[in-house]
Amino acid sequence: MDGERAVQFLPNQRLHGRVHPLRHLIFDGAGNLYGTTSQGGAYGNGSVFQLAPGIVKWTEKVLYSFCSARGCADGRDPSASLIFDAAGNLYGTTAHGGAYTKCSVGCGIVFELTPGTNGWTEAVLHSFGKSRDGGFYPVAGLIFDTAGNLYGVTYAGGVHGAGTAFELKPTAGGGWTEKVLHAFDDDGYEPDTGLIFDASGNLYGNASGGIYALGTAFELKKPKAGRELDGEGAAQLRRRKGRLRYRDRCGPRCRRKSLRHDGKGRRSRRRYSI
Repeated sequence: MDGERAVQFLPNQRLHGRVHPLRHLIFDGAGNLYGTTSQGGAYGNGSVFQLAPGIVKWTEKVLYSFCSARGCADGRDPSASLIFDAAGNLYGTTAHGGAYTKCSVGCGIVFELTPGTNGWTEAVLHSFGKSRDGGFYPVAGLIFDTAGNLYGVTYAGGVHGAGTAFELKPTAGGGWTEKVLHAFDDDGYEPDTGLIFDASGNLYGNASGGIYALGTAFELKKPKAGRELDGEGAAQLRRRKGRLRYRDRCGPRCRRKSLRHDGKGRRSRRRYSI
């Protein structure tokens, strides 16, 4: 088997009734695996699970089943991977559920799971849907910055209805405050993968749309000291060498009300500074 890897299937891949794991797993320091399922669990609306290695096989343990609260205020349908903080707490998102009913099945949440002697306890850090501008349907995972703030994207919502990039900042009283860093529009829409940082603190990610309606890669520039991003943010696409100026236009999937036509039935192009 030179050049090949041996494949070992973990517990029957059925997760004992927990179904549809959609994103990648993460390890803890002891070699246990952690992930989410979008369905199944005790209430049929998704779960967080752990897989612990044994001598012969892996053992699954459900850490939390979503929709245990009335109206699924604790979230439902997690579709993203998890992250740890330095204390061993887990953080993630659910696409639906939460405290607000502007969306038919809830607009989604950001949650924390804290381990304890009696199992893991969930805390909802943020419920999307209080206002449309704040975005909804977070289907991607989160990342931390060095100050302990969380960053992610929503698939929809925002001032243009095309999704957002957001920051959640912890407050002195134990809560978290959301700030929209960018509202997507013709520069890309419906982001459904997580963000990453570069060494300078700029954010990068992917979205649908773009010049050929086949997707975009974007950069969110970190504001200079003393300056803050506005609600539109400073999303820029950039090649490795040099700065460019080029035109972007809405693709066939785009249905934004902000599109203009040139009077001949054609979509007009918009110019972006890069």
